[in-house]
Amino acid sequence: MGVQTLNHDTLALIVANLDSSDARSLSSTARIFHAVAREHALKDVTIHSFANVVKFCNYMLHDARARLPSLRALRIRCFVENAERLAQQEPRFREHSEDEYRSGAALLATLLQEVPDLRVLVLGQAEVWMMYERRIVAIVTAMRALQELEFTDIGPQVADTLRSLQSAPRKMALEDPISSVGLPRPSWWQYRLEPTGLSFPSVQVLSVRAQHVLPGAPGLARIFPNARVVNFGDEYVPTFRVLIGAQPPHVRTVDWPSLECVYGTGHALKWWTNPHPIHCVELLSPLRKIDNKEFGLRKLNPAAERDDAMAAVKHVQPVVLIATLSAKLGERYLKGFLTSMTRLRYVSAEVWDVYRYQTWLPDLSKWWNLVQKALCKHAGLVCFKVRCSVSRKDLTRGDVDQTGTDPEGAPTSYVQALERVLVSLPQWALKVPSLRYLSLDLRETSPTLIAYRRNVSIRVGTQQREVSTQLVSR
Repeated sequence: MGVQTLNHDTLALIVANLDSSDARSLSSTARIFHAVAREHALKDVTIHSFANVVKFCNYMLHDARARLPSLRALRIRCFVENAERLAQQEPRFREHSEDEYRSGAALLATLLQEVPDLRVLVLGQAEVWMMYERRIVAIVTAMRALQELEFTDIGPQVADTLRSLQSAPRKMALEDPISSVGLPRPSWWQYRLEPTGLSFPSVQVLSVRAQHVLPGAPGLARIFPNARVVNFGDEYVPTFRVLIGAQPPHVRTVDWPSLECVYGTGHALKWWTNPHPIHCVELLSPLRKIDNKEFGLRKLNPAAERDDAMAAVKHVQPVVLIATLSAKLGERYLKGFLTSMTRLRYVSAEVWDVYRYQTWLPDLSKWWNLVQKALCKHAGLVCFKVRCSVSRKDLTRGDVDQTGTDPEGAPTSYVQALERVLVSLPQWALKVPSLRYLSLDLRETSPTLIAYRRNVSIRVGTQQREVSTQLVSR
């Protein structure tokens, strides 16, 4: 049976399993799929500018109304200036006028009213949009099919929306507002959300990056009682504020039975513990070894970041740990850090200071020798993943702020260096008695490390490859 014999319903079923990008490609390459694929090409839309929001709304409302039922996900990630700030600016510095923003918000409200079955809604600067057009509050509140909801900028309008929301989303994200220059607004500007009456038992995946707006850990646990995955972000201040007012520093118990995975900084997680087991913790603040030289990524001395991380994992006691570790960390710290987690079974560690393929093997080998000494004291560890992001370019030591000379017989290419590391993996694994699985992951690195590498003019390749050594018997 050829493709030409398929009826419209069958073609629609095939196209329904494609994302928007693939649907657009298919509509332009196969005539038989063109009409059906074109209907689905706009089912998942992301817009990054106010001007394009206006264009999209006008197009869908006037030229493509028949395609409105196909729209399932709408993500608007653009900056919208509020009326108060506009009034303080000279007209020549305004990208858009207040009337243009109000007109655009009205168009957006009309579009949202036409897609009551929307599954995903991401609205950046949500409070400002709703201030310009109050109808957005009522329209979003009335939606019943939302599975994923994200609001950036929490204020009274967004609070009204959340309190009256008729959908039962599975994923929710609440984030701080972003200024026109891409920086978070100051804390004094932000609204404080009153948690009374808020409850979202349907939410299983939660992202809360609005630390000055939302309540502390106990309040979040009551609002989202069934959240399994929580991301507190990597902001410069504690993103999981537990201590409020003149309370003495102490660990505070947070009763969150459903919680399985937590993503946050050690600084944000060090004050609390959960009486129920937490499976996975990812530390979003790299643990570096540059004391008395510079501040860390979260404006803390790296020594403080390491102490915070130690306290966090000790209190939470995860089974799985994901972290970025400096190759310069000492044996004493690594031993204390890894052995403080009695339930630990799996570690995924990104190595911070290994950049050059010329010194890949000696740098990584020196780091692993310290790690394996710590792991030998941990009888329960089964799996260890080493994540590396080594440049394929012929970088000099000056590019990565390293000194000294390359070792004699250093590899002359990335491939040669990789082969040497792979040959060493089985030997490294055998040094840890409890270890059954050791892997080397060369996939694209974490956003935090990418940003750091960009600052030192290192461009990380995008090749994805993972090599594993399975130790079944000894």
